[in-house]
Amino acid sequence: MASPEEGLPQGQPARFYIVQPGNTLSEIARVFGASVENIAQANNIEDPNIILAGQTLVVLVVQPANLPTSGEMTADMPYTIKVGDTLGALASRFGTSVAAIAQVNGLDNPHLIFPGQKLKIPSS
Repeated sequence: MASPEEGLPQGQPARFYIVQPGNTLSEIARVFGASVENIAQANNIEDPNIILAGQTLVVLVVQPANLPTSGEMTADMPYTIKVGDTLGALASRFGTSVAAIAQVNGLDNPHLIFPGQKLKIPSS
């Protein structure tokens, strides 16, 4: 099996991103300053509407500035709440605070979240 690095244009900056639940290829492209078409082509994705959580994508970077690290969330990308998640655990995981997550999402009660809910995770 070929590694993700094989076949990349030489000298073209590339990043690896682990798809999170709720991500779309267009969101990922926007955050990295890339195009959906380039990401789909670099990853042999036939249907750009179908990506899977946990999938590692090679992203050819067009505008390399303040990019998230592989799998890192940004305020522009939603996180889908899973069973057992708490804002405290998410804040610790992503290096932010419960108050910051609650504020950016307009949550009146930070103890009331539910599986499937999409939240923006602010950067620290």
